[in-house]
Amino acid sequence: MELVKNNFKALIIHLCSIPFFLIGIFIFVLASPLYKVKSVSLMIMILLYLIIFILYEATLIRYLKISVIRRHDYLSGILVAIVGVIIWLILYLYHIDYFDVFQENEIWIPYNIYIFLLWPIRFGIKNPQNLLILGLLNGLFAPLALLIKRNRVDCSEDKAEKYGEDQIER
Repeated sequence: MELVKNNFKALIIHLCSIPFFLIGIFIFVLASPLYKVKSVSLMIMILLYLIIFILYEATLIRYLKISVIRRHDYLSGILVAIVGVIIWLILYLYHIDYFDVFQENEIWIPYNIYIFLLWPIRFGIKNPQNLLILGLLNGLFAPLALLIKRNRVDCSEDKAEKYGEDQIER
């Protein structure tokens, strides 16, 4: 049951994060004329992505629960990946005639928004079939958060055994 709850929580967190990403991109685009040097613009974009990624992972760590069975933690982001694959499949099957102009085509905007955490990588991909991999990778962020949370809990339990329960802040 915890696996199902974690999957839905991860999907909701992913969908709720999209507006913040769009706001960040909007602010970046509005402020881009202020940057005279391209390296400054690139640094700000990287900083924006790092902030978004850290906030996203922190939210996942906060709201997802560690499962008693360790392998269930690795399946916690599967719903996010499945939704990404479904969006990709719909766009792929519906717009199969337009793949000769893949990079300039706006039909991929919904998918690019859905895979917002991997958006910078998307520009290096010239083939829509390879873009599917990004949708699958999106599902790895929840298991990564649970792995971090499990390691943090394991470390605090080890310290509690070594130093005594009253010495450890949780």
